[in-house]
Amino acid sequence: MLLIHGYQRSVADPQVQLLTMGEIRFPAAARELRLVGEFLSRMADDLESGRFCHTHIHIGTSMKQVKITDQDTDVIVSVPFKSPPRPPLGTAVPVRVHFVPPPPTTSRGALTVRGYKRRAVNRDGLLEMKEVTFGGTDPRNIRAVSDFLLRMAEEVEAGAFGDLPRYLHASVVGWTAQADDAKIAVVPG
Repeated sequence: MLLIHGYQRSVADPQVQLLTMGEIRFPAAARELRLVGEFLSRMADDLESGRFCHTHIHIGTSMKQVKITDQDTDVIVSVPFKSPPRPPLGTAVPVRVHFVPPPPTTSRGALTVRGYKRRAVNRDGLLEMKEVTFGGTDPRNIRAVSDFLLRMAEEVEAGAFGDLPRYLHASVVGWTAQADDAKIAVVPG
């Protein structure tokens, strides 16, 4: 079962209770870390190559071996897109949207994670998430989360994970945390 927890930073859309997350916590379970890591790696590949032609995609859509149930947390990658030019009125043309990668820069955009809560877990504000969405325009963020989760899966499998949470911003060489970044953690089960 894929259960992701997190702490809310703010409410992104009060009408639908969409939350902007300050921190996301993955359980230290190798299989789940590997599945999410592989999904995010595929999405980063598609974003970098220009093949990503969706507004968003769910883990269960991209990876047929993943069956998300009502008890699981759904994982989604979402990006802004440019709409194609409108066809002349009355013309039937299939519409595809394309992600337009930003021009390469040395600085990256913020790592944005939004989601919907399933329920509160404790009084400290920890939430069990129904859905988490990694968004933004910089594929480097998706790649960094993917690499981190895959490395944590290897450590769990090798019995080298330990008893303390591990954070992306403290574990990835060259990662400079930005004020708006969501913290990504893997926590002991």
